[in-house]
Amino acid sequence: MTPAAQVFSASQILQEILDGKKAKSSLKEWSKTNRYAGSKDRRAIRDFVYDSLRIKRSALSKIKAPHSGRNWAVGVLLETNEDLEKYFNDETYASPRLTEKEKFAIQKAKEYKSPPDVEFNVPAFLWPIWTADLGDEAVTVAKTLCQRAPAFLRVNIRKTTIEKAQTILSGDGIQTLKHPSIITALRVTEGQNKIKNCMAYKNGFVEIQDASSQASVIDLPRDSNLKILDYCCGSGGKSLALDAWTKGKIFAYDISPSRSFNLKTRAERSNAQITEICKPINEMFDVIFCDVPCSGSGSWRRDPDGKWKLNAHSWQNLLDTQIEVLNEAKELVKTDGILIYATCSVLLSENYKQLEKFCSINPEFEIEKAHQFLPSDLGDGFFYGFLKKK
Repeated sequence: MTPAAQVFSASQILQEILDGKKAKSSLKEWSKTNRYAGSKDRRAIRDFVYDSLRIKRSALSKIKAPHSGRNWAVGVLLETNEDLEKYFNDETYASPRLTEKEKFAIQKAKEYKSPPDVEFNVPAFLWPIWTADLGDEAVTVAKTLCQRAPAFLRVNIRKTTIEKAQTILSGDGIQTLKHPSIITALRVTEGQNKIKNCMAYKNGFVEIQDASSQASVIDLPRDSNLKILDYCCGSGGKSLALDAWTKGKIFAYDISPSRSFNLKTRAERSNAQITEICKPINEMFDVIFCDVPCSGSGSWRRDPDGKWKLNAHSWQNLLDTQIEVLNEAKELVKTDGILIYATCSVLLSENYKQLEKFCSINPEFEIEKAHQFLPSDLGDGFFYGFLKKK
């Protein structure tokens, strides 16, 4: 496929997203119905779609006309200073040339100064909260979230060493660098698309996990014999990391069991001993890890679709849910135990303020330590806080 044909196909998928479809499902359906497209073409189209989602608001503001997949693609190309005639040229399988009306609309849009929430691609309702919570970092973080995210692996130190994992990965064409501060993390510099088919992954030597997320686990004592509950386990990424790092007894629970449907398979691959439990939970734990539902703002580079599904109502529901989860989990923490609160958010309102709110109504807990990561080349935006039970 030519670059113009790739953009044309991507614009059709963007139209489906505007019509309410999820990006992932639209891309999957497109691949099924266009089997002539090679892996490079599919990857190029996927990348264009996700790049477009990251800058949806600013891209759609580049041409003042009814929103469409075509106009969205035009906006993305304008933002990257591409020559539009290269992609809109009436060639076979490419988009038709721009009309005079479209050219006029683009010119008129250049005369319009977008408000900051549009320019920096943050949901309108969230911009006042964003600037209040992030202060001088607000614009920098918003811009970073409009870029592609680096890929990271967590080395399963129960089965191998960092160096051995790098050697095995290199043999399958996957090049990595050690993270400068998170000792279980490798940054993938080449061969990201090969990870799930490589020997290191199939044999449980590595798992795909962001570096900032790994930091919350390695802040616990290494090789300690702790009884730990991963309270919002999802697909089990934290459970696996906790098992490899602490060598404690790991339990996993999620309010929606369907989310952890592949945990057993992942645990077997990693040689992890994880016990899945359901309510009522009648045991007490040394550590309860609550990776709570959140805005996902720290990982919008990876899930830009989620950015645009957030609204004022769902935001407030998230804040309420976060406190509810802590209030449920607190009952299962032993005296002198630790309740860990974690989000993939960059917002103070979801993070430290929630710890303060929880401790104000539960004085038997106090904030022992907390850390906020902002998105960068070293990982996603992520927050975790340790709450000590007196």
